[in-house]
Amino acid sequence: MICVSSPYALYVTDLNAFTLKTIVPTLAALFGFFILTSFMLIYIISFVNHNSRIFIFILWLIAWIFLALMLLGVNYGFVLRGDYGVMSHFFFEKSIVLDKTHKIIDITMILAYFIFTFILLFLKFAKHIIRLCKIFLIVLVIQSLFSLVTAIDNIAKRNGVEKLTTNKMSKKTQILDFAKEHNNILVLILDRSDGYIVHQIFKENENLKNSFDGFIDFTNALSTSGLTLPTLTSIIAEEHYTALNINARNINDGLANEIARGYADILNTFENAGYAVSSILDFPTDSVHLYPLLRNTSNILFDTASLQSIYIEKYLSGAKTDEIPLKQLVSYGLFRSATYTIRKSIYRRGLWLFSKHGVISTSSLRGISEIRALVE
Repeated sequence: MICVSSPYALYVTDLNAFTLKTIVPTLAALFGFFILTSFMLIYIISFVNHNSRIFIFILWLIAWIFLALMLLGVNYGFVLRGDYGVMSHFFFEKSIVLDKTHKIIDITMILAYFIFTFILLFLKFAKHIIRLCKIFLIVLVIQSLFSLVTAIDNIAKRNGVEKLTTNKMSKKTQILDFAKEHNNILVLILDRSDGYIVHQIFKENENLKNSFDGFIDFTNALSTSGLTLPTLTSIIAEEHYTALNINARNINDGLANEIARGYADILNTFENAGYAVSSILDFPTDSVHLYPLLRNTSNILFDTASLQSIYIEKYLSGAKTDEIPLKQLVSYGLFRSATYTIRKSIYRRGLWLFSKHGVISTSSLRGISEIRALVE
């Protein structure tokens, strides 16, 4: 639950947010960590002398504690999950609030499960307990396999598309080409860089502001949400693609395909009107869904590793990044299996238990450095 099941389930909810080459190492490392901790525990318990009453009692005590903790983990992992909003780059949308009700629930659950497991073991229901544990293990294995299949399918799709985009990048001397004979239309929508941040940067750096001379700054533009997924497509492709209207249409082939249609409609419209269209795209659309819908894909690029290197290496050299978020994923697995009180100690405003020094993801760094990189 802690090392494989919960982290796998979280990781595959948005595989496109991670670099393709890190997906397999991340999943393998999580499974390896589970195997390592399991064998360490088995190795320690193997020293118990089964002919000694004291050691038998110690073994019984260990079994009691672990069984109670497992049942608590199942309860909090699948029933008392808590509402922390959407998670983006390992940041919860809502702060973790601990009130009197949560504390009462925790105390009640801990007492109930420890008393319940004590009675089960005291009445010598060990055989039945072992059968139930095996059934639960099978359920977790099946759940993890579904996540693994999702990851493998994503890798297969993205491998083909990434080869296509890499070939395009190698053939181009510039990322975007502009007309010299007549005017260009250049639209910049910077996710992770809201209006307040941008205006503060411009205020403090006059030269940077002058680089965008001639642009119209839509300061009064409104979005339906502060979150990218239900918002960005509607900014590009109008209110037909707001989350409310998409839900009202009861789309059967998934949100990802509907978002791709919003992008494709705009790009194809300009292409049909005779414009030479180029684009650098990022979340929430994906090349796997978008490319089949486009009239012309020759100048439609995604935020590949080549583009990331412009942001990271040139402007953020020396910044500590964590390509494989193993610490955060294991912390999340522990978080999901813990009581409300313990959860507050595992996650503190974006800092996880096993990564207290704050490892910054490349996704977060891009938002800071994108503006300066785009000037050049």
